Amino acid sequence: MTTLSGIYKIQSRIKTERIYIGSAVNIQKRWSYHKEDLRKNKHTNKRLQNHFNKYSESDLQFSILLGCEKEELLKHEQFFIDSLNPYFNICKTAGNKLGVKASIETIEKLRISHLGKSSGLGTKRSEETKIKMSEMRKGRKRKPHSEETKIKMRQNHKGMSGRKLSEDHKKKISIAGKGKKMSPEAIQNMCRAQTEYYKTHPGTRKGVKISEGTRIKMSIARINYYKKLRHETK
Repeated sequence: MTTLSGIYKIQSRIKTERIYIGSAVNIQKRWSYHKEDLRKNKHTNKRLQNHFNKYSESDLQFSILLGCEKEELLKHEQFFIDSLNPYFNICKTAGNKLGVKASIETIEKLRISHLGKSSGLGTKRSEETKIKMSEMRKGRKRKPHSEETKIKMRQNHKGMSGRKLSEDHKKKISIAGKGKKMSPEAIQNMCRAQTEYYKTHPGTRKGVKISEGTRIKMSIARINYYKKLRHETK
């Protein structure tokens, strides 16, 4: 069986305006891959996957638009994408997951270029870049949590309040915290943020019981802390 490279189309029978344009060096094999991923509900194109889940496999019709040499795949694919504006193509640029295997040299270059990016290791940013990133983050507002999310967060918080730490874990936390000093300004900001949080989340601390002994310890620790703080700021 000879392989055919070219441009193909996946179209809905029910909603005929919904189409997908793709290219492959082996069209027959590519259609098989599409169906396999869709059946396993793990297709990378969520729009196509959702349609498949709703209307079933029988609704999708596969056809070949053009046979061409693999060197011209991107050019012809882009032409059909621009002409038809296909609904299922989330990205309107040809060349995504073409099916052409990258060389060992290219793979190695990509691997090296991505080292440390996920964890931040090995990537040094200039002061100018850091300032720009800081300015970009300023003024960003987070979307308010839904009531369902708030309930889950409260439940998780309650579950953590009764969590018991092992002695080994306590020692590690103690060692990690030694030598770390916070500025008076930072402490005030934390106190202010915590106060504002509990004002806007009145039900957050419901159900959290503190023993009399713990309260006394907290009170003594707070007094000693502020004595030390006043001494350091003099």
